[in-house]
Amino acid sequence: MGDHEKWEAVLLKDEERKKGKAEPVDKRSLYERLQEQKEKEDAEYMERLKGTNKTAALVEEDVLYLEEIEMRKRNRERQLEEEEQNLVKEFKKQRQDKFNPVSDVIFDPTVDQERKNSSLKEKRQDLGIAPKKRLDLGIVPKRKT
Repeated sequence: MGDHEKWEAVLLKDEERKKGKAEPVDKRSLYERLQEQKEKEDAEYMERLKGTNKTAALVEEDVLYLEEIEMRKRNRERQLEEEEQNLVKEFKKQRQDKFNPVSDVIFDPTVDQERKNSSLKEKRQDLGIAPKKRLDLGIVPKRKT
């Protein structure tokens, strides 16, 4: 095939295309065409939804019942939270009382002196025991050096 024959074949195809398939030219803007296509798709989607969306709307009584249940739930949660806070406060108070002695007690030096005197008396009485008994009791006298 020569160049001339190729050229004639191309021209024939072009003429056939012009005669046989004369598509109407859409002179609308791209935005308008896309908008129309979107509207068609939305309409089809809504048509499909009509068959599947058969749930009944909530009756006012149902709404009130559900609100009441929700309110009870919130009240119970609030009560539990308050109980927990009270337990924590009580625990902290007990712990503070345990580790911090009562500050109302006043130091009385006479009581301390009486304790010292009583312990001295006990030691002196221990010395009054026979030496053999002291050894049996585990009391060992100090040696003077």
